Amino acid sequence: VNEGDVIRIQEYPGGRRLRDIPHAIGYDSSFVVSPRGEQLATTRFDGTITVWNMRSGEPVTEITEGGPSGGFSWSADGQRVVCGCSDGNIRLWDAASGKVLDKFQCPGDISFAALSPDGKTLAAVSGGSSVLLLDRSTGAVKRSLRTPVGKFKGMKFSPDSRKLATSNSDLEGSKQDNRVWNLAAEEEGSLDLIGVAGATSYDFSPDSRQILVADST
Repeated sequence: VNEGDVIRIQEYPGGRRLRDIPHAIGYDSSFVVSPRGEQLATTRFDGTITVWNMRSGEPVTEITEGGPSGGFSWSADGQRVVCGCSDGNIRLWDAASGKVLDKFQCPGDISFAALSPDGKTLAAVSGGSSVLLLDRSTGAVKRSLRTPVGKFKGMKFSPDSRKLATSNSDLEGSKQDNRVWNLAAEEEGSLDLIGVAGATSYDFSPDSRQILVADST
């Protein structure tokens, strides 16, 4: 929970306050909890990523190289932080040491990046309305997914890495595009999530057969 200039860690259920992590949330800052709930990654307006220990509230490492230009994410095993950087590269960092493990140059401005749970595919948002799928081992672009409207809002891999949910809108927010892409098919194909108004986040069931959508309604 963000409260003033701290992120408040609370017990669930019950809501008992456990500790505070000093971090002010603003337009150019955000935070993401690791998949196992053991660590927290935060970004500041200057592009610095800090990894925190959720149990102690102490910082583990700081990442400064490149600086994120938008959203960032954790790998499924919670050992790496992935983001698109302001210098046009996708970087993967070791969450414990802050060491750069891989760096891939991408065409266009990269505003968000994620690593598939199987570790084989990087997804990167390029130019707002395109999602590039890159080979994790080489950085080669395997496929480009284009959506009808241009402002990217979020994306999520399914646990089996065979699907990708994306959310886009126009600048005014009047047009929405929310869909699930079939990454396993040889030809591009997607399922339009009709009736979803302004999806803000996605999550898949463990078997990847169902999707939970939080929207503006």
